[in-house]
Amino acid sequence: MSIYEFTVQKQDGTDQSMAEYQGQVLLIVNTAPGCGLAPQYKELQGEWERTRLSQKEFVFPPPHS
Repeated sequence: MSIYEFTVQKQDGTDQSMAEYQGQVLLIVNTAPGCGLAPQYKELQGEWERTRLSQKEFVFPPPHS
């Protein structure tokens, strides 16, 4: 199975097909709210800002309860 066969739910509740990102560089972050890694989100935000005009895409699917 390929990552491009998956669909994830976006923050707004709509579905996003991973197939739309085929051919692009992806960084997929899957963390739980309140986990100890939350401070690293600032670093990820900075990286996204630096690369948002490139071919990289950042995907942050909401965690499952």
